[in-house]
Amino acid sequence: MRGKCLTSNPSIFHLRVLNQPGRSLIRFFVLLIFAGFTVAGFPAWAQSPELVVETEAELSTSSAEQAAALLAELDETEARVDELQGVLAEMQGASRRLQIRQIQSEELRGGNVAHALAELVIAADADADSLGEARQQLITIMVAGPEGIQEALDEREALLEERRTERDSATPEAAVDLQDRVSAAGRAVDDVYVFYTRHIKLMNKLGLDESQARDSLIKQMRTRSDRMVAFASLSQEEVQTLDERLKLDPGDAAAKARLTLIKARRKDATGTLRLMIDQLQKLGADTVEYQKQLVKMTGDVSDIGLDTKVAAGLLVEGVGAVQQWLRRDAVTLLVRAAILFATLFFAWFLARLTAGLVGRALHVRRAGMSRLLRSMLAGVAANIVLIIGVLFALTQLGISIGQMLAGVGIAGFIVGFALQDTLSNFASGVMILIYKPFDEGDVIEACGVSGMVQTMSLVSTVILTFDNQTLIVPNNKIWGDVIRNVTHQKTRRVDLVVRVGHEDDLDVAEAVLKDVVLSDERILAEPEPNIRLHELSDSSYDFIVRPWVKTEDYWGVYWDLTREIQRRLAAAGLKTPRPQRDIYYHGEMAEAADTIERP
Repeated sequence: MRGKCLTSNPSIFHLRVLNQPGRSLIRFFVLLIFAGFTVAGFPAWAQSPELVVETEAELSTSSAEQAAALLAELDETEARVDELQGVLAEMQGASRRLQIRQIQSEELRGGNVAHALAELVIAADADADSLGEARQQLITIMVAGPEGIQEALDEREALLEERRTERDSATPEAAVDLQDRVSAAGRAVDDVYVFYTRHIKLMNKLGLDESQARDSLIKQMRTRSDRMVAFASLSQEEVQTLDERLKLDPGDAAAKARLTLIKARRKDATGTLRLMIDQLQKLGADTVEYQKQLVKMTGDVSDIGLDTKVAAGLLVEGVGAVQQWLRRDAVTLLVRAAILFATLFFAWFLARLTAGLVGRALHVRRAGMSRLLRSMLAGVAANIVLIIGVLFALTQLGISIGQMLAGVGIAGFIVGFALQDTLSNFASGVMILIYKPFDEGDVIEACGVSGMVQTMSLVSTVILTFDNQTLIVPNNKIWGDVIRNVTHQKTRRVDLVVRVGHEDDLDVAEAVLKDVVLSDERILAEPEPNIRLHELSDSSYDFIVRPWVKTEDYWGVYWDLTREIQRRLAAAGLKTPRPQRDIYYHGEMAEAADTIERP
C-alpha cells in the first residue's frame, strides 16, 4: 500500500520522498491531510479542529505501538479514499455530492490522524528514539504540509467564488436557496484555515521553522476578515433600504427574498469573522480592531470577553461618535427638545382643561351620576388627551407611533392575561359605579374598615379613616362584603341610654330628658323624638333617648346631649347609679363574719 504512486490522482497534491525505504507513507499523508477539496461543506462533526481520532487498531500503552497503529490507520484511510475516488467520476447529482462528502470526511479523518501522530511525538519527546522511523516521517510531512494546505485552500476559495457567482446571477427567490451552498462552501474554507492554524502550532511544538507559513496564514486570514467586515457594513445599509421598501409595499416578494438573503449572508459573515478572530489569537496576532467590528456587527459585548483594550477602544469610539453627532446635530436636537417639552406642557394643560370641562358638563342633576363616576370619566378624558399629546411629541423625535402602539397592544394583552385576578376588582369597580352604594365624601363601613371615601378607581377605593390614615381597599373586597353607608341619608337618629336609680322619681327624670332634648334647636320636630322608660335593670331604670337630626349634625348633637343630660340630672338631684351587689352570709360563715372586727 505504501509503495503505491499517487501522482495520477488529480484531486490531491502529493509529496515525493526520494529513496527512503519503508517511507512511502509520506506520499499518502498529503492525500489524507491536505486533500484538494473540490466541493463545499464538511459534515458537522468535522468542523472541530480538535477532533479526537478513534483508531481502528487496539492501541497499547507503548508510544511505539501507538505510532504504529496511527500509521496503519493512515494506510486504511488512504485505501478508503482511493476506493471512493475510483467511482466518483461515474456519479451525478445528489449521489455525487454525497460521495464527495464521504471523501472529504475520510480526508479530514486522515489529517487528524496525522496530527494525532504529531501530538504523540511531542508528548514522547524525551523518548523520541523509540518512535524510530515514524518520527522522521512525521517531520518530513509537517515541513511539507503548508504547501499542500495552501493548494487545498486555493481550491476551496475558488469553489466558494464559483458558488457566489452562481448565487448572484440568480433571481432573488432562487438566490435564497443557493445561499445554502455558498454557506457550506464558506464553512469548508473556514475548516481549512482552522486546520492550517493547528498545523502551524504543531510545527512550532516540534521545533520546526513555521514563521513563513505563519505570516502567510495571518495575512490571508486578515484579508478574509476585512472582507467580512466590509460586507457587514454594506449589508447594513442595504437592510435599511429594504426595510423602507417593505414599509411602502409589504407584499414585495423580491424585497422579502433579498432581505432574507442578506440576513443569511450577515449571519455567515459574523460566524466567519468570529472564527478568524479565534484563529488569529491562537497565532498570536492582534485582533483588537476585528473584535470591535464584531461587537458592532452583533451588538453582543460578550464577543470581547475580558479584553480591556477592545472595551476601551469601543468606549473611545462611542464617545467620539456622540461628540461628532452633537457637533453636527446640536441645533436640531435643541429645537426638537424645545418642541418636545412645549408639546408635553400643552398636552398637560389641555388634559387638565379637558378634565374640568368634562366634570362640569357631567355635573347635571338629570345625569344621575355619582361624583365618583363623574370624577373617573373626567380623569379618563384627561388621560386620553395626555396620551395623544405624548404620542404626538414622540413623533417629533422620529419615533414610529404605529410600531409603538402595536408593541403597547401586545404588552397590554400579556400584562392583562398575567394579572387576570385584577379583573374581579375591575368588575367590582364597574358595579359600584353603576349601583352607587356610596359616593365621594360618604362615610362608610365595609370589609372591616371605616372612614370617608376620598377617591375610587376601577380597581381600588381610597378611604380616609377618622384618625387620618389612608387605606387603599380593593374593590372586590368592598363589593363582596356588607357596605354600611353612614352618611348617605339626610337624617340620622341619635341613640342614647340614660340610667337613673331605683330610688329616683321617674317623672322628674323623664321631664328633665324631654326638656333637654326639646331645648336643642338642631333636633328635628319630625320625626318626633322618642323618650321612653325602656328597661328595668338590676341597679337602675333605663330610659332611651332617640331624637332625629340632620346627618351633618349627628356627632355634635350626640356629644352635647350626653353632657347636658348628665349635668341636668345632677342639678335635679338625680344620680347616675352604679352597678351594685348585695352579699348575704348564712350559717357558720355568717357567725364568722360577725366576729370580724370592723373599723
